[in-house]
Amino acid sequence: AAGPPTPLASDAEQVDFWICLDFEWTCDEGENRQVHSDEGEIIEFAYVIYDARLGKVAKDGQHYCKPTRTPITRFCTELTGISDETLKDAGSLGDAIAAFGCALAGAGAAGRRCCAVAHGSADLELVLPQNCKAHGLKVPAVLRRYVDLRAATQSYLAAIGTFTARASSLKQICDVLRVEMIGEEHCGLDDSWMVMLATQQLLKVHAELRPIDLEAEQQEFFSDGSTDQALCLDGLPYHLVGSELRAWVEKYLGRPVPEGALWLVLGMDGKPSGRAVVDLESHAAAAELLRAADGGRLLVCGGY
Repeated sequence: AAGPPTPLASDAEQVDFWICLDFEWTCDEGENRQVHSDEGEIIEFAYVIYDARLGKVAKDGQHYCKPTRTPITRFCTELTGISDETLKDAGSLGDAIAAFGCALAGAGAAGRRCCAVAHGSADLELVLPQNCKAHGLKVPAVLRRYVDLRAATQSYLAAIGTFTARASSLKQICDVLRVEMIGEEHCGLDDSWMVMLATQQLLKVHAELRPIDLEAEQQEFFSDGSTDQALCLDGLPYHLVGSELRAWVEKYLGRPVPEGALWLVLGMDGKPSGRAVVDLESHAAAAELLRAADGGRLLVCGGY
């Protein structure tokens, strides 16, 4: 097994291995979707393991996974390049996770400080936990603490006084960091390499890479004496409006949200960030909503 993740947000220099990853999953678009956003199954599990001490890639991997509950739609194939033919000899998600564990060991990560990096929160906070739960698998401990590349890049731009550049998509992030894109977007392995190269660049400029410790955050939130009453909602559609989000929160909370308790968060460029904050005015209400929405819930907006 890999060693303990880096314990402090500001101690990026203590990390021995950066696990830069990207997943592709089943998806669809339009009003009559065959796959909704909360139903996606991982069909590509890809990663690049970067040895920070040696300054080189130790291992990379690309494992296709055969879905069991959702189809490979035309939209999915056009987006990812993955078809039924691609997956005809694919293994399971469990096979991919086992191969990932072997790659970590082969990279020399056992007993070393590791930290994952992903583009956004969806891969490690929503999709992987949902898929592991559906298959009775345990999320690898080393993937329960990670750096959000998007958030890290946006924080770096703010720190150097750049407030107009857009750094949301992986291509935008690479552009603002002056990292040349290689391969094909939405190919999991190619995107993993781009996450790694962007992470390298942030390390070179001594940007703050602040890990999100999912286990520690949840334990602290539900601990005795916790007074947290606000939640940050991430992964929201950019075209979402406040009334739609309010209705969604009230659906899972089971009662009205107080006026003035919900804010849509804008990015540094003044555009939607895909995040919102809701203040429930009590820890009990916040805990109730967090339990109800744990693992992510479908939010329908914009008439779809």
